Amino acid sequence: MIYSNRIVSAAFLAAVATSVASAKIDREVEKTFVVQPGMHLKVSTLGGNVTVHSSGDTKVTIVAKEHIHADNDVEADDMLKKLELTMEQSGNDITASASYEHSIGMHW
Repeated sequence: MIYSNRIVSAAFLAAVATSVASAKIDREVEKTFVVQPGMHLKVSTLGGNVTVHSSGDTKVTIVAKEHIHADNDVEADDMLKKLELTMEQSGNDITASASYEHSIGMHW
């Protein structure tokens, strides 16, 4: 998905789950970029929501909301090692993606 407009923020969800009995741990990863009018935004995820808000600002803020079903922070950290989360800028193009190396047993 590519947007060409002045984009202020994009949010996408990366969720990882192991069992129903686990607690839910929420985390956020945020990154801000400076762009010019006419920028392109490409967002890719295996699941979750993507929300885009626009304005006349020259900044793009991407917020990845991670919802992890784990018993504790150490287990959540181990699960997130398998999540590839990238937020990059190349010129006036921004790419944000979230992918997980194995989808077995995951809930998106």
